[in-house]
Amino acid sequence: MVLDVARAAAERGETAALSGSSGVKTWRTRSGALADSIKGRVLVRARGRLIVRLSAGAKHARFLEEGTSPHIITARRRGGRLRFAGTNGWVFRRSVNHPGNPPYRFLSRASHGAALWALHELHRRMRAIAKTF
Repeated sequence: MVLDVARAAAERGETAALSGSSGVKTWRTRSGALADSIKGRVLVRARGRLIVRLSAGAKHARFLEEGTSPHIITARRRGGRLRFAGTNGWVFRRSVNHPGNPPYRFLSRASHGAALWALHELHRRMRAIAKTF
């Protein structure tokens, strides 16, 4: 019973992290690499202790989870230029000042929601078992 709830909590956590169902502003999806990298796993530890772990393996996942402070972005190649769309066409710069990103906390929120759901579900199932006595 407990393992079933833990597995369901891992799935719920994955779904919540993917959908951003917490009602907060989400980022613009470009490649889908982040969504593909989100995994929910159940780890069985000593003495039957279960851990539900949500993780995202994409390189940029940490920056979305924790946010970034303002920083300078420079062209990778010496003499190279950054290119981006401006109001009147393409704009080329050697470097730009990035304002930073807010933390989205998509994994933290999803983990917390999955843990609360698991507690409620275990409580509900234990009450149902207790009624049979």
